Amino acid sequence: MRARGNSARIVFTAALMLLYASVAFAGNTGIISGLVTDENGKGVSGALVVVKGANMFATTNADGYYVVNGVPVGYFDVKASRVGYSEMVQTGVKVVADLRTNVSFQLQSQVTGTHVIESEKPLIEFKETMTADTIDSDAIDKQVVDEFADMLARTPGIVYEDSDASTLNLHIRGGRGNEIAYIVDGINITNPIVGGAGMQVPTDAIAEMSIIKAGWDAEYGEAQSGIINISTKEGRDTYTGNVDVVYEVYTGKHDKSSHKYLEATGLEDPDVPLVTWETRTRQTKYSKVSGSFGGPIVNPYLSFFVGGDYKRDWTVYPLPNPDTEWNANAKLTIKPTNRYRMSLSAGKYREDHDYFDNQYQYVLDEHYEHRMVDALRLSGKWTHNVTDSAFYEVNGGMFKEHRLRNTDGKFWTDYYRDPPNPQSDPTGWFITDGDWPFYQDRYQQYYNVKGDFTYNMARGSEGGTVGRLAENQIKCGGDVKLFDLDFYEVYAPSGNIYTDVYYVEPRSYAAYVQDKLEYSGMIINVGVRFDMFDPNADYPLDPWDFRYALDGTPINLDSDYETYKDTPRKKADKTYQVSPRIGISYPITDRDKLHFSYGHFFQTPPYAYLYESTQLELNTSGYPLMGNPDLNPQKTIQYEIGVEHLFTDTLKADVSAYFKDIKDLLDTERINYETGQNYTRYINADFGSVRGLEVKIDQRVTRNFSGSVGYTFSVAKGLASDIYQGYNYSYRTWTAPIRENLLDWDQTHTLDLMLDYRTNRENHNFGVNTTLVYGSGMPYSKPKEGSGQPEVNTQRMPWTMDWAIKVNYDVNFLGLTYSAYCEVLNLLNRRNVYNFGADEGDGAGEDWIPFYYFYGDADGPYDDLEVWGDPMRLRVGLSVGF
Repeated sequence: MRARGNSARIVFTAALMLLYASVAFAGNTGIISGLVTDENGKGVSGALVVVKGANMFATTNADGYYVVNGVPVGYFDVKASRVGYSEMVQTGVKVVADLRTNVSFQLQSQVTGTHVIESEKPLIEFKETMTADTIDSDAIDKQVVDEFADMLARTPGIVYEDSDASTLNLHIRGGRGNEIAYIVDGINITNPIVGGAGMQVPTDAIAEMSIIKAGWDAEYGEAQSGIINISTKEGRDTYTGNVDVVYEVYTGKHDKSSHKYLEATGLEDPDVPLVTWETRTRQTKYSKVSGSFGGPIVNPYLSFFVGGDYKRDWTVYPLPNPDTEWNANAKLTIKPTNRYRMSLSAGKYREDHDYFDNQYQYVLDEHYEHRMVDALRLSGKWTHNVTDSAFYEVNGGMFKEHRLRNTDGKFWTDYYRDPPNPQSDPTGWFITDGDWPFYQDRYQQYYNVKGDFTYNMARGSEGGTVGRLAENQIKCGGDVKLFDLDFYEVYAPSGNIYTDVYYVEPRSYAAYVQDKLEYSGMIINVGVRFDMFDPNADYPLDPWDFRYALDGTPINLDSDYETYKDTPRKKADKTYQVSPRIGISYPITDRDKLHFSYGHFFQTPPYAYLYESTQLELNTSGYPLMGNPDLNPQKTIQYEIGVEHLFTDTLKADVSAYFKDIKDLLDTERINYETGQNYTRYINADFGSVRGLEVKIDQRVTRNFSGSVGYTFSVAKGLASDIYQGYNYSYRTWTAPIRENLLDWDQTHTLDLMLDYRTNRENHNFGVNTTLVYGSGMPYSKPKEGSGQPEVNTQRMPWTMDWAIKVNYDVNFLGLTYSAYCEVLNLLNRRNVYNFGADEGDGAGEDWIPFYYFYGDADGPYDDLEVWGDPMRLRVGLSVGF
């Protein structure tokens, strides 16, 4: 790995250390505002409103109006008081990121004492124009949750394409898996090279997770499908802590298919050797230890919170080592006065696991592939409330990630490759000797500085009495991101060796302005965002325009250039985008709301597709791929319209119709030469469209019961599901589609159900929570006998269902809460088919679609258990908290 960074980055890092404030692609604070009136409805001026536990307060103006900016997410008690009036406290006020929470008080004059009432977050947020599902720490504690992605999978509008919980397999409203931005405490932890979340977050440290699916503000950039915005917990004015241990005590089994068919004849293959292991002997021994601790250091000016977990898990496959994962999060909050606030946050994540491949199951003891992820996030934020109506934030931070994939801890040149190609058994499928032919070492990090200014204009009605109230929140800001990407990869299938090495330092710049007008009869949120991306790289105009390769092989003897390094190169152009957005919330009655949003959303393609093989001579054999630094941003235009209705004070329904037009998606283009050379490059050629309907019903706690049910109808179409479709079709001389087909992750019907029951006693409580996710079958391509071109996604896989349940019993004793619980995943032990092998009918020849289509054998002729989801798993756990 080469040295990273330069003097400019050293200066930048020093500035960050002095500034130390977090990047805020998205807010992780909210606003509390409202009116303080007397018993006659007249505004009370000069009243003091205190957010207890946050060391924040405000004073009401002449109309009795107040606003408290920059309140961290979570639950707070809010107190209003004035000399000559009674005090009033609203407990359990919930603050949500990027949202204004209304907390109003009616004080009694000439009355002493304190009036305490319990606050409830309204089921309908009339001031919200974004479509978002908010999940707090209480919801996470109640459900079967291993990591935050589990909660995403139970959210209406979100589907998983595979049994693997990787966030790259997650799709929001029909978009591709790498079109989502993942943000933690303001830091974007999205993997810049391939997409998806770059690290995990301890579930014990999550205060709130906001899943934004439509209509997000101009403040958010680099996302086409959605935003996952996570805010971690802060220390309060009292100490809290928790230790939790969970262990898997039983694992079900999937019976293996006894049929091993030959594709050509449909008869059993007598030459296929017996597989040496079965699922009933799987090594699953899941265990997890987690904990958290937080509270004041100097109350109320300085507080802390730390949380983390460590997990071990053997998968369904007979690998020699367990998967291990540990991650930790820490936050320090400094509140010297009501006007100033500083938060410092850090996250660390490490994952190690061995990769299973069906072909290599006989050599896993020595030749398996090991995968490692090591990630670090540092962030902080400085907030200054200049007045009660205006504040600014100065932010900065960094995220870095190191990923290594190799065989048995070896460097590529040390791989066992004698003979050069892996050896196979008589079937030609199972590998009996030779290392896994892949090596990758990649390092990525970025630094960011961002500033925001927010001004809240508000006025009451004339004469000091409170009538029609209009609020106008203007927010503007900008940010700069500097990247370091260092990439090394070698892949050697079937004797061809593909090497990719690059080091690049792209950068991006953005600015936005948005205005949120809040009237009693309508809320309008309008904004515009400007983005500029500089690839900061060059690439060869013609990668074969030179005479001789490094090994002396003739390439193009008619060229004017001797070697690859002499080839003319082009400096990549900067790209510019302007993204207008508007959202409207229209309260029809006090129980009904109409909402509408429209916006343009751009995203620079994952950087792997910009820089691949642009700094190194292409492989002279095989079918080389080359990146394209001049790729345009991908674009999505979204529309949404919906209605929310409150049936009762505890029952709400939300119906939303959404539409997406997607352009400039990535595909590949084959370039052939008369000399026999060829290469494939990435281009903006694909397009797609999504149409859907979401229905969600929420039941707030009533007689100890609560729950929600969501139904999604969706049709997702596009020119290609796979970026490499053009590459694979060209290799097989197939005709590429020219019209939209169903995408691989098109799930027509999805049902998400959650039911919860729990008692509310003083010393002991019982609770049960169950979640069920049903999905209709996803499409696959109809194969043709022989090796003909398949019919793209005209068939459907079987439907899937994942049913989980958690039962807990809590006892309070000597100031501690003891909780014993049991968790069951895949309660019915259903055999869910999530994929048909690695390639799902794209023609690469490593999938089992023909065996399922012709013979009903989903796992193919060699019992490839990667096809199936997990069987039933039973866990028991114990936690102690205070």
